[in-house]
Amino acid sequence: MSERLNSFNEKPPMLHSESHMNRTIRNQKMSQVTLTTQVWKEGRTYVAYTPELDVSSCGRTLVQAKKALREAVNLFFEDAAARGVLGDILAEAGFERHGNTYRFRRVLARQKVRLSLPRAS
Repeated sequence: MSERLNSFNEKPPMLHSESHMNRTIRNQKMSQVTLTTQVWKEGRTYVAYTPELDVSSCGRTLVQAKKALREAVNLFFEDAAARGVLGDILAEAGFERHGNTYRFRRVLARQKVRLSLPRAS
């Protein structure tokens, strides 16, 4: 895209295929999924991560990191849906479809385990 944007908030023009895809998505009944978000700080950068999909992003603030993660996950979902593998990816990640939502499979037990590490050579 060679055009410069006048403002940070101004959106670039959509390509025909993007416009068609957005119309198609709006016309379909959207499914819902709830994901875990973990955020931590590495130096001056906030890192946001969703372990169910192993997707992460970052930002200069907590809010920016969470927003960037949401955008990354949405792009991941759009790409998987376009390739016809979104359902397979969600199933492999442990989600089950229930009507119009995907729910993570029921966890029967959760615990932390302490293990000894081998000495470095």
